[in-house]
Amino acid sequence: MNIEQKKSITASLYDKVLQTANELLQSAKKFHISYLQSKSDPTYEEIAELIDDVCKIIVVLCEDVDEPELGAKAFEYCAYVKNMAIAIKEGDETALERYVEELDRKSFL
Repeated sequence: MNIEQKKSITASLYDKVLQTANELLQSAKKFHISYLQSKSDPTYEEIAELIDDVCKIIVVLCEDVDEPELGAKAFEYCAYVKNMAIAIKEGDETALERYVEELDRKSFL
């Protein structure tokens, strides 16, 4: 696999991280926490775990294409997804609202 192919795969995976974070953000803005807790296939916690795995792949690829900042940005969005998932699981509306507000201010670029 050449550098351009790795860059393309890295960009595609990063886009999926952003897309997933945005979908969770939109759901959290639209639905009450009790509804979000009832979502079970997959749960938000499982989604966060998958995003974390994808971010680990992104970091490895970023090292190969000399773009470490992209891996750091991916993990930043991953942290929001994880924190939102924890807040949903624990029924912590205040924390969820805080993470939604913070994530909503992000550029998604």
